Amino acid sequence: MMTMTQSLVAQANVVDSLRTELSGKEGKSRIEALSALAFALMYTAPDEAEELAGEAIEIADNIDFEEGKILSWMIQSVVYMNRSELPMAGEKLRMAAKLAEEVGDMDNLALAKLNQGALLMRQGKYAEALANHIEGVKAAIECRNSDLQATHLMNIGVVNLYLEDFDEAEKYLLEALTVAEEYNRLGRQGQIYGNLGIVEFRRHNYGLSIQNHEKGLKVFNELEIIAQSANSLLNIGLAHAKMGNVDKANDYYDQAVALNEQLNHELSIGRVMRYKGELFKDAQQYEKAIELLNQAMGVAQKYKNIKLVSEIYFLQYECFEKLGNSIKALAFHKSYVLTKDSLALMSNQKAISDLKAQYEFDRLTSENLVQRQSNEIKDLRLRQRNLLIAALIILILVLVVTFYWDRLQLRTKLKFGEKDQQLLIKESEIKDEKLATYESRLQEKELAELTKAISLKELIGILETGNVRGKDWAAFKIHFDATYPTFLAALEQRSAELSLSEHRLAALLKMRLNNKEISSILGISPDSVVKAKTRLKYKLKLTSIKALESYLSEL
Repeated sequence: MMTMTQSLVAQANVVDSLRTELSGKEGKSRIEALSALAFALMYTAPDEAEELAGEAIEIADNIDFEEGKILSWMIQSVVYMNRSELPMAGEKLRMAAKLAEEVGDMDNLALAKLNQGALLMRQGKYAEALANHIEGVKAAIECRNSDLQATHLMNIGVVNLYLEDFDEAEKYLLEALTVAEEYNRLGRQGQIYGNLGIVEFRRHNYGLSIQNHEKGLKVFNELEIIAQSANSLLNIGLAHAKMGNVDKANDYYDQAVALNEQLNHELSIGRVMRYKGELFKDAQQYEKAIELLNQAMGVAQKYKNIKLVSEIYFLQYECFEKLGNSIKALAFHKSYVLTKDSLALMSNQKAISDLKAQYEFDRLTSENLVQRQSNEIKDLRLRQRNLLIAALIILILVLVVTFYWDRLQLRTKLKFGEKDQQLLIKESEIKDEKLATYESRLQEKELAELTKAISLKELIGILETGNVRGKDWAAFKIHFDATYPTFLAALEQRSAELSLSEHRLAALLKMRLNNKEISSILGISPDSVVKAKTRLKYKLKLTSIKALESYLSEL
């Protein structure tokens, strides 16, 4: 009891500390603080967690910090899953995974794929769940996150367990165990041992099942994870029950009850009492079995757990039938049939509800897509109209300039015809002077146009039509300096050792281009882009690629 109390106090202290840290923070720091607090509250105060995550997303939108949305979306997905709002949870996870992949955040990509796999398993979509966990393993290996790697491998084993492919399940669970042991992930080892125990139980290898659950129990006891310890004790009891070891099974059941009493988990206690009742029924101690089943029934009805109620009704029916009390046996059998039908109805209603929710979600998504497309078409038409107007204005100006130029030329020719050779030479000099002045003004105008600040989209357009590695770099640099006047100077001040190619790379990163776009512009491979970013990171004395991108974005 003391361990549980200490754990709750520690959790409360963490939440209080996070609330204190939130005060006075702004921008990216506030996003990180909001996400941390939401993460701590997503199970104990889900409504507040959803609200905090929403605030973090709003701030990220306002300061154009896309990466700040990823964790908040995943937190919201967990809240939605706990509310059984599965379509919304799935959409948030898809958004998080897509953005994490775009920005190269492999840690969050692996985490998003883990949650997606869990959601798909819950929906019974095992093939899709496997695909997500396999992608998650790759992401976890890339970012060297051993815990996520082991968890993905474990879940692949669990999916195969659901599919009753026990050999495949064991293979992946053992691979997960190897990773967890190599990196000393004790908690994950305990979970893997538990799943291996379930695999052997389903194979009817009850002795091996007990051995695996005992290994898991040892880990959970060492880490003082009481709920997991209670679950391991229950599974060991179930295996002993299958082997006919009534006393051992009952002893493990009692230990599980004691731990659940510490946690005040009444429903878990009710489930254990149900198994104790079944144990004594199989041992033909029907009166004792009925007493235990009645205790379990009280808990099941209190928490309105229809599935558990149905199981207890059937066991009570069997007990009274063995005792020869046909009236009570019939009554319990009728109750069992009614609850079984109720379960089937609830299952159908849930399936219908899920379909309706999915349909409504898809409908809203389609409407939003249509609206976005409509807005894009309106914007395109507006841009086309503006371009046409601009083209007409330019054409008119050209015609006017041409007309006056022709008139000037004609007047000059007439003057040449009336004046002598000396005046012709003088007029020629005047003309040359005027032409030089005009050219000078025209060059000044062109230079002003070149040095005018332009949009990021226009900068990218210049990159796509020019050669940033050749002579067009100078022209691009003029536009870039006009748009970001202090960037290259500040970069040079940070490190005077940067090469011309590193200046180019820094400019492209400032424009928030991804690796694929940069490789296309520079004419190098994406791997070379990653290596170049790493060298630039070291020269700027930064700790990570993410820190490099953040520093250049804010410079």
